[in-house]
Amino acid sequence: MRFLIKYPLLGLASISESRSHDLEQLEIEPGVQSIHTVKLEDGTLTIVGDPIPSVDLLKGLKHKDVETSEMIKTILQAIGGHYYWILESPCRTLIGTSFASILPIYYAQENGNLIIGSKSKDVAEQIQNLTVNQTNLLERFVFNYAFQCSTWWNEINLLPTHGAIVLENRTYRVVQADILQVEDCRLVKSSQKDLRELIDLFIDRSASYYPSSESGISLTGGFDGRTLVALARHHGNPFYTYSFGNEASSDIQIASQIARAADFEYSPIVLDEKYLENEVIQSAINFLIQSEFNGNLGRPHYQYAARKLATRTKHIITGNFGSELFRALHIPGVMMSKTLIDIFSNKGGWENSIIAQSKEIGIAQRHVADDLISQIKTYLTKNFANPNHRFYHYVMHEIFRKYFGPELVMQYLYLSNRTPFLDLHFVKALNQSKWSGVHSSLFERSKVKRMKGQEFYAALLRRTDHQLYKAKTSKGYSPNDLHTVLGIINIGKGVILRKLRSAENDENSIGQLFTSFRPQIIKTIQKEVGDIRSKKNTIQESEHNIITDMKKLSIEAGWTNANNISRRKIGYLVDT
Repeated sequence: MRFLIKYPLLGLASISESRSHDLEQLEIEPGVQSIHTVKLEDGTLTIVGDPIPSVDLLKGLKHKDVETSEMIKTILQAIGGHYYWILESPCRTLIGTSFASILPIYYAQENGNLIIGSKSKDVAEQIQNLTVNQTNLLERFVFNYAFQCSTWWNEINLLPTHGAIVLENRTYRVVQADILQVEDCRLVKSSQKDLRELIDLFIDRSASYYPSSESGISLTGGFDGRTLVALARHHGNPFYTYSFGNEASSDIQIASQIARAADFEYSPIVLDEKYLENEVIQSAINFLIQSEFNGNLGRPHYQYAARKLATRTKHIITGNFGSELFRALHIPGVMMSKTLIDIFSNKGGWENSIIAQSKEIGIAQRHVADDLISQIKTYLTKNFANPNHRFYHYVMHEIFRKYFGPELVMQYLYLSNRTPFLDLHFVKALNQSKWSGVHSSLFERSKVKRMKGQEFYAALLRRTDHQLYKAKTSKGYSPNDLHTVLGIINIGKGVILRKLRSAENDENSIGQLFTSFRPQIIKTIQKEVGDIRSKKNTIQESEHNIITDMKKLSIEAGWTNANNISRRKIGYLVDT
């Protein structure tokens, strides 16, 4: 789905009076999603995407004389899911996106017009003098994504989380609502009664995320997926389950065992030799292109799975955001770089690390690193109750949309990914309880303390589905083990065994992709987006080198694409 708006700013000649919202151009393509229009007393609300449960809840909405921030809150509190919204009236127009801003909005000024769109390329094509953003390039190398609201180009901005663009009297402004402020999350719920009430809320809120038609539910070896399957069975919704991995993957083996024992359908997406030979390279490139180069080459299985799942269903239901909401994030990787951890840990030396990384990717101008360092220091001056609150504010306002956003943007070309854990009402309640990662220590590493989120899953499964409650996870124990003395001993054994286990199996074949097919990856990138700087065909053997190689190739491809667009070298640029 996509939309593009052109709005004339003050000083231009009057446009057609037939459009009460004063928009010169409004283009909407819903794709496989849908357009919902709600006629209001003083305007029209258009929602594009997959709103949950129904836009009818907003029929009584009043637009006139309501503060913009309050209007944003009203819409997001009423409607869950992932979508864009445009609220038009004779007095003003508001444009925004759903809770946590997982779907991005970009905007820029050009020749007296404000250009607003869901695709950065669509906005970029409207700008005559477009320049690539070296600070954004450095941010992607340091953090794997933009630190806040920059994009590949200096002239184009990303709308901040829970923000809206207000068009009024041929002017515009950006307003950001305080939808979910971590610093206001007081720990007030910790009893078993509170846990039961939190479970009641999630059961109730999740019901509308399951469509009446058959959906595919992601079932892996963990807790998130089986919880969503248990609720599908509890609510009585039609579904089948899936997961992806190679044949030795625990996500496939355990999911298969659970489905057989509980007698529901499981359809694995096996990343076998045929996948490696025929699909993996192009799927990796397609994920990169279809996420507008905001994702990376390490997620070809998501693109491949989306295409296969779309042949059977319009909706998948995934546990995205669940673990991150319950457990304290703590391990460096594609979601959090070591530099990001050092910054929020107040560990000295991160400034020098950024300067060194700037030199590593060939940015000669020192001011680029200085600009990023200044931006980070400004962010760190915000007042929070404790360091973990500061970090979780960043998680919910930036990491969620920067890490999961590219995945969902790509998937929405084929189907809709519904994510029940990212429900505003549930997240607000969770963050007032001890089961939220918000109330952990910063980057908590204690396995015992990090298991508090599993208490929620186990208690919910015990109430709704005893078969899934007693089935083992990939961790070597079952949710039932959290509630018995012998089970606690079993959990301890599982922790020890995992420590003794040899290196992780390459379950999604990413290591094999970069060790066996690196020259082909580079060749395909050059065919699709143009010549990139990396020419080395050396096999990267260690996991660290593979992750670094994957990141560099992804960024180089995106940087080449951004330069091509700015120079108007139209080859195979982003076209989704």
